[in-house]
Amino acid sequence: WATWCPFCKQDFENVKNVYPKYKDKVDFLAVDLDSTETEVDIKSYQQKNGYNWQFATGNIDILQKYKIISTTSKFAITPQQKITYLHAGVISSSDWDSLFQSMIS
Repeated sequence: WATWCPFCKQDFENVKNVYPKYKDKVDFLAVDLDSTETEVDIKSYQQKNGYNWQFATGNIDILQKYKIISTTSKFAITPQQKITYLHAGVISSSDWDSLFQSMIS
């Protein structure tokens, strides 16, 4: 994601509707892929929009390891570091709900 990405904002608004019900069961981390954005930029964006999950700055190693080329890339990763879901693009609140549900099943 990136603070300037309108698709990311749309995706995060969908997450915002669903994640509170899973926050004690699923760790959700949004990794910024724009290396010019600082922790202050990210924290400001998070607070301004009322997002209550974890945000982090990305780095080239993470982007290369996961072959990130899109701001709306999503991965579900098990505690054993197995990728169980991969998607790029905005998904609906109901799809986020299904994804989070599958992660606790």
